[in-house]
Amino acid sequence: MELQQDFQEREEKLEKKTWKKHKSEPTLIEALSVLTKKELDKIRKSYEFTGISTLKKADLANELAKSIPANLERILYKLDEERYYLLKNIVKNGGSIEDKGNLTLPKIIWLVENSIVFPSEINNEKNLVMPKEIVNRFNELDGLELFKVVKRNTEWINLIHGMLYYYGIMKTSLIIEKLREYTGEEIELLKFFKVLHSSLDYYLRIFYKGSFLVDERVSDFLELKEAQDARDVIPYYPFTKQQLLNASKEDYFDLTPEIREFRQYLIHHYEFEKEELDEICLDLTDMINISMDVSTIIQEIVSQMEIPSMDVLNDITGKIIKVNNTTRMWMLKGHKPSEIKRPTNNHPANVMNFDKSAPNVMSMDKHSASVMSK
Repeated sequence: MELQQDFQEREEKLEKKTWKKHKSEPTLIEALSVLTKKELDKIRKSYEFTGISTLKKADLANELAKSIPANLERILYKLDEERYYLLKNIVKNGGSIEDKGNLTLPKIIWLVENSIVFPSEINNEKNLVMPKEIVNRFNELDGLELFKVVKRNTEWINLIHGMLYYYGIMKTSLIIEKLREYTGEEIELLKFFKVLHSSLDYYLRIFYKGSFLVDERVSDFLELKEAQDARDVIPYYPFTKQQLLNASKEDYFDLTPEIREFRQYLIHHYEFEKEELDEICLDLTDMINISMDVSTIIQEIVSQMEIPSMDVLNDITGKIIKVNNTTRMWMLKGHKPSEIKRPTNNHPANVMNFDKSAPNVMSMDKHSASVMSK
């Protein structure tokens, strides 16, 4: 509770620091002049400007104001559709839009660190302002060429998000290889890494761990890596391109038939709100993905509801076990436990060794009694 309060206090301080007070919509130099030297340095690094790092704050702000419009394509050519259409909307609205809370604070900070849009408090109203110098340059650069680059970037970013949704972690070199397969095109590495790094800072959904990219939901990278390495006979599940694009959405949830059945049971027997149901189902799949013991998973889930009888507990236990056996797992590289088969004498070479490659497919035996006893 204390940690949560500290986090909220830090967030509030950061938000207050991010929104700068202005008497009117700021020009580029006005927006830059109220930033700290540290914030200006981040902008300098975003544009890869060299030879000006030792300048004092006022001189650095002036130099950036002169150089940024002429080099705006360095940022625009790393955009995906979300950021591109956000900027187009601001330009269409005359260079400013009211802040309606649609953008997270990290996304707003990314806009500042790339000197495109500045969060400005004007007459006690919060607006996202694009200085006129940036508006004019954006209009000059906006066209078919930029649009094609943005679409390519969007496809790269979405495919990466989709792969990590199902696999949890992947080597960057393997991601590039998969992108070649899914797009049917060669990947220009320098452009790719610039697009990737820009998206990491904006979305905060994945992060680097050595030579790996990691989904932000992964709590223990080393444990997952060891689990995947121990199952090297298992190939990455061959998702279709559309499956990965679907899974790339920030609010995506793989609503399997088994999850639907479990959810429908809760709707029929309990009075949960939709948000509560979503949270229970998400908690369930997250616990499965971090390889939590099934008895513990059941105990965690049933602790969120009243259990009037052993029959109800048996029903819930059975449905949770079905979800466990049919959830695509990071440790299985996107496979379901039920898809991993035991080797047989007739087909020893064409199947995966169940005992070494997969968590056991669970049955109901003992689990209900174990949970009830706890």
